[in-house]
Amino acid sequence: MRKAVLVVHVGASVGWLGVAVVMIVLGITLRYTQDPAVTRGGYLMMTVIDDVIVIPAGLLSLVTGIAGGLLSTWGVVRYQWVVAKLALVVLTMANGFFFLHGWTGQALAAAAGPAAASGGHGPDVARGLLIAGNLTAFALLAAATVLSIYKPWGRTRWGRRVAARRQRGRADRDQRADRQADRRAAWPSLSGREAR
Repeated sequence: MRKAVLVVHVGASVGWLGVAVVMIVLGITLRYTQDPAVTRGGYLMMTVIDDVIVIPAGLLSLVTGIAGGLLSTWGVVRYQWVVAKLALVVLTMANGFFFLHGWTGQALAAAAGPAAASGGHGPDVARGLLIAGNLTAFALLAAATVLSIYKPWGRTRWGRRVAARRQRGRADRDQRADRQADRRAAWPSLSGREAR
């Protein structure tokens, strides 16, 4: 079960990172193209990718990351790198939900024509923000990937307490086993062989 969750988590996370690269390339291309039809179609494509791929991939990455943490020895809050990675994923999702989604809609509205682009930023500002926001998403996801591979830092305070409790539990079990072995060695066996 844990490996299946890990496979889904890695797939969703790598897919999300790849989509961030695609969104950056599309954003830069559409920012500088002069053809209105290409611009309109490109921003419409970015809107569809945002709705159909980015949001589900982010949610799937978050849910499988938490589930994988609960099913593994890493936990969700035992190690500092896991907590940092969780924070990066939440920040990336917030960036997408609160900023990128709106900026994509504004860029699409601006591409449809000046009459459609009411409110929000001007078309050039929205397009620039869209590129910057996707670069930010890529940087956050790349940092989360690096944390997953290198696993820096140590345990959190809570993780150290849990480890100390487990260590004490192991020491207590070892002491009980030693005492039982000592008792068995001190008392002669009542079997017939040793009584002779």
